Amino acid sequence: MFKKILVYFYANSLNKIIIDKDYLILKKNLGQIKISKQEITSITKMGYSNLTMFYGSKGVFGFIGSTMDNAFSWVKDRNKMVKIITKRKNYILSADEPDKMVSDIKKCYNIV
Repeated sequence: MFKKILVYFYANSLNKIIIDKDYLILKKNLGQIKISKQEITSITKMGYSNLTMFYGSKGVFGFIGSTMDNAFSWVKDRNKMVKIITKRKNYILSADEPDKMVSDIKKCYNIV
């Protein structure tokens, strides 16, 4: 059972973030999530947080799961977090350069 859980969290851990002209693509180790630029209403850099999880992993592959504020989380570094709010879901993820990522997404998708 433990191996299955380990495989699940590895497969769902975030591998890469791609800013495409029409979609923000969250590439996981297995699969991806495409967020249409029209769906994104806000993106902000977050400060350090303990990320209170509703369910998920707080282990080797980072903070993966659902947070208490109803966001999906793919965070490896809690000092470099970004929150993306869409019309349907919220996402919290970490980026190597969160300020640059926020700026690039706002510029590419014309988000104020």
